[in-house]
Amino acid sequence: MTEGPLQERVFFLGPNVVSWWSKKQQLVARPSAEAKYRSMAQLAAELIWIQYLLKELHCPSEVPKILCDNLSIITLAHNPVLHNRTKHMELYIFFVREKVLSKSLIVAHVPA
Repeated sequence: MTEGPLQERVFFLGPNVVSWWSKKQQLVARPSAEAKYRSMAQLAAELIWIQYLLKELHCPSEVPKILCDNLSIITLAHNPVLHNRTKHMELYIFFVREKVLSKSLIVAHVPA
C-alpha cells in the first residue's frame, strides 16, 4: 500500500485495457492547476499517439475522451482566451485546446 496522492492512467479500447500506469505523485511546488493541466497534456499526447497507432493498424476507433474531475481545468481546455494567471501554462493549454477544437480529443467532466 502506498501513502500520498497517486497519479493513475488507464487507456481503454472498448472494454479492453490497452495501456495503464500508476505512480506516486512527486512533491511538486507548482500550483495544483498547473500540475493537473500538465498531466492532462501528457495524457492527451499519449492518447493521440495511440489513436495514430490504431489508424496504422486499420482498427476503427472513437475520438479519445479525457475524463477530469476539475471543472477549472476543463474550462481552460475549451476557453480560447488566456489570462495572466495561466500564462506560464501556455504550451500545455495550446496543445490540449488545439486537439479539442479540432475535435480530435474530447475533455469531459466526471464527478470526483
